[in-house]
Amino acid sequence: MKFSLKDTPSKQGTETKSIDFIDPNTAELANYKAAFKAMSKALPLLSEGKLETRITDWDEYGDLSPTLAQFNRFTDLLDAYIRDME
Repeated sequence: MKFSLKDTPSKQGTETKSIDFIDPNTAELANYKAAFKAMSKALPLLSEGKLETRITDWDEYGDLSPTLAQFNRFTDLLDAYIRDME
């Protein structure tokens, strides 16, 4: 993201400087999108009965890592339950 800072007017007019600005919300949003993308890939496979599906890099999503770990734990329990029913 870039934004402009205006300097004081000079003889030639107003000068504008552009500086880079890293918005921490942008990184957080990218992290959330990546986590939901991982779930979006896993859920259709699970719904097809492929219960061995897991999110393998669950620990790489910062604040969402515990949620993805619980997603995998739930899938483990579901898989075990279905296997016991057979």
